[in-house]
Amino acid sequence: IAIPESKKIHKLKSLSVAPLFANAIKRIHTNQSVSTLFD
Repeated sequence: IAIPESKKIHKLKSLSVAPLFANAIKRIHTNQSVSTLFD
């Protein structure tokens, strides 16, 4: 979700978790462990 520059809090940094979710979905689909993603 895009946040307008006027509403951004400059002390916070926005991070994408899409790669983590994609990897978790792939591992679940292929019956692999997801615990290694969180080490």
